[in-house]
Amino acid sequence: MSLTTLFLLSLPLAQSAAQANQYGNPEKRAPRPTTPAITEADLMSRLYVFADDSMEGRNAPLASHARGSAYIVRELQRLRIAPAGNLGSYYQTLPYVQRTLSPRTTLTVDGVPLTLGTDFTVTSRGTTRIIDSARTIFAGFGIGLAYKTAMSAFKLWKDVPEKVFAKPFAAGSVAAEISPELLGVGYIIGPKIAAVMCGGGVLAYLVLIPLIKFFGDGLQAPLPPGAQLISEMGPNEIRGAYVLYIGAGAVAAGGIISLFRSLPVIWHGLREGLRDLTGARGAGEVARTDRDLSMKFVGLGVVLLVAAILLSPSLHMNPLGALLIVVFGFLFVTVSSRLTGEIGSSSNPISGMTVATLLLTCLIFLLVGWTGASWYVTALSVGGIVCIAASNGGTTSQDLKTGYLVGATPRLQQVAILIGSLLSALVLGPILLKLNDAATVYAPVSQVAPTALAADPARVSTTREGLR
Repeated sequence: MSLTTLFLLSLPLAQSAAQANQYGNPEKRAPRPTTPAITEADLMSRLYVFADDSMEGRNAPLASHARGSAYIVRELQRLRIAPAGNLGSYYQTLPYVQRTLSPRTTLTVDGVPLTLGTDFTVTSRGTTRIIDSARTIFAGFGIGLAYKTAMSAFKLWKDVPEKVFAKPFAAGSVAAEISPELLGVGYIIGPKIAAVMCGGGVLAYLVLIPLIKFFGDGLQAPLPPGAQLISEMGPNEIRGAYVLYIGAGAVAAGGIISLFRSLPVIWHGLREGLRDLTGARGAGEVARTDRDLSMKFVGLGVVLLVAAILLSPSLHMNPLGALLIVVFGFLFVTVSSRLTGEIGSSSNPISGMTVATLLLTCLIFLLVGWTGASWYVTALSVGGIVCIAASNGGTTSQDLKTGYLVGATPRLQQVAILIGSLLSALVLGPILLKLNDAATVYAPVSQVAPTALAADPARVSTTREGLR
């Protein structure tokens, strides 16, 4: 090989060595600014991004999370940024708080105290849980079936054993409806609420009914609203004629108190609804589990419902009656929803709310001078619609509460409930009307009208004309 060839082959090697020397030993130059300094606000904004829950930093750590955190720590150290964590570390220690919850544990949200097991529960969404009490549950079903069959089918004992006392404690009575379903309801609502309900029964049958019997036994004429002499009434007749209305007044008073207690929740709902109505709240601001039907849709539904009630000839409705439906419906739907959340729909006093609605409606009609027979139908229509609204409000709230516990979307639940209600009304409504027409027995008005009308033949004739 010639010297010329060796020289030509050594040229690339020499060039590579020169480049290596250039990058390995750079010449010293005077310092000069290259990029602007990192500001505190700029650094804070980036730290907030890392601290956001979307980064899942509070979830159980994975190996990839640990490697990512270690890389960030090395970069912070390289930039010589002082640590701001616990004990001079770049990490923040989050202590786990362990609490033992009891049935008396409460949680306050927006000023409203919530009770564990009634208003909220501790659950893990999306996880599977093994139920090891299935044997006990099915054993309870079997015992309840055997008890109910022996009592109702074979009549081995009375459904409601009762002891009625004689003088001097006349009309006082003790009875007990011991059935599997009521025992189950009592277990669900707990001893406190069950004791309150039992106390109401004791007050009615051992105090109020004997007092009414004692003071009214000597009356020679029926005492309104009763239709017969008190001396001829038993405990159940006195309850239906007098004590029932006392209970309805208690339900109305409790409803008003419950409404005042619910004002923070109602105000929060109205405020969020107005924000939704005015478009001040974007869809991204609301979590999926808090998305309800739009207030525009709800308002349109209320208007259409009121219009349908006013235009229905069989209801004999007028604007005042429609207004009473809206007012009493708002009151008792709120009460029904709250009671359903606290004690369940099985103990929801729908009948008491209906009687209270009828009493207040008739009182308002009396004040404005609406005492004709046609107004009876209007008052009953108001009471019937409010009764249905309160019942649906309670069961709907129970469905929404269950959905919340399992992580459902309220808006989708509400759509499903509306579809089910409309379909059942369209299918069952005509069937019930036909059954009512087939089983209706017509009788003279004088036999079924109230006592005051039955005593006056002229008013009975007017009543017959008004009901045609």
